[in-house]
Amino acid sequence: IGGHGAELLTFNPGLIAGSTQLNFDPKILHAETFGKDNIVAPVAVATGDLRTISS
Repeated sequence: IGGHGAELLTFNPGLIAGSTQLNFDPKILHAETFGKDNIVAPVAVATGDLRTISS
């Protein structure tokens, strides 16, 4: 996120998941992953809120 006022925005993730295989159900915020732990995950998901900070 960039531009004027972006410094007053925060992203507050409720769930973050990443792996080589990812099954994600957004209705119940459930993720199942499978893969190795020594790689950069090619698939990832993050859900949460975008919030503003008052000055």
